[in-house]
Amino acid sequence: MINVIMSAEPVDLTPKFDQLKADILADNAAKLTANLTASENQNAVIDNKIDNLTTVNSATNTKIDEVKSDIASKVVIKSIQRGESLVSYESVINIAISAVDLNKSILNINCADGVSKTASGTTSDSTSFSAGGILTSATNLKLVGAKKLNAYMSYASIVFWEVIEYE
Repeated sequence: MINVIMSAEPVDLTPKFDQLKADILADNAAKLTANLTASENQNAVIDNKIDNLTTVNSATNTKIDEVKSDIASKVVIKSIQRGESLVSYESVINIAISAVDLNKSILNINCADGVSKTASGTTSDSTSFSAGGILTSATNLKLVGAKKLNAYMSYASIVFWEVIEYE
């Protein structure tokens, strides 16, 4: 019991003190409940965002798998044929190859340095030889040496070729 003496008779303040404690506890409980509700709402928002990200991630992975499958189905090499031929200026060489679909095939050509021979028979390394090629049919590759610049030129070079056919 809390007694306050303001007059000749003591006054019991316990009920007022108990009421004040109850009011403070009720106010704090209301604030805690409000904070808890706000926290739960924030958690729900975060959970919703996580769910959305998971859905987007799943959809992205599915699309990536579809694109990989699509690419894999379109970029398949059916066959590769390779060879090399000695090609000289103004020469034409026809090479038989296994049949390919011309609409689905490409030809790659590279030239190695050649050797030149002068009118007197002297040889020297050549660094400027060129040749071209074309698939003239499904079973023929045509290589052509460059045009001579003068009558004494007798350059030759190894031409490496590759025919790639896609599915």
